[in-house]
Amino acid sequence: MPQSNFPGLFYLGQKMAVRIVGPQYPPLQLIDNSFYLSRTHVYKLRVLITGWYRSESKKVILERLKAVSSKFGLSYRSVKITGAKTRWGSCGRKGNLNFSWRLVAAPPEVIDYVIIHELAHTLEPNHSRKFWQTVARFCPDYKEKRVRLKTVIPLA
Repeated sequence: MPQSNFPGLFYLGQKMAVRIVGPQYPPLQLIDNSFYLSRTHVYKLRVLITGWYRSESKKVILERLKAVSSKFGLSYRSVKITGAKTRWGSCGRKGNLNFSWRLVAAPPEVIDYVIIHELAHTLEPNHSRKFWQTVARFCPDYKEKRVRLKTVIPLA
């Protein structure tokens, strides 16, 4: 019987239990809203989770970025998934986008807000009134999503 002695982990806005299972299982896998961690790999939980989040975030963020940029006709030069702890995303002067792998813990609509925020920087490279008007044009409820991002999912 799997046991859980760890706090849950967030993935796409949902809290997933961490369950310890026997050594015959893979080191870490997500099945039916629970992470299953092999007992023999408990000592490297942080490394396994970080690797899993990095891999998943690349898939999720690239998929969402493609959908959002296509929907609104916005373009970017390149995208990189980073280990940033102090910001969810950033946009360089040439339209290079960066997103923290930690963003995959947020709900999909909040991920989309962060993507829209960074894409808006390709049009307005600052946080001026015009920038926020651009964000609002693509995401009218951005203020609510911004609050959710700051209060629901920890960055660090």
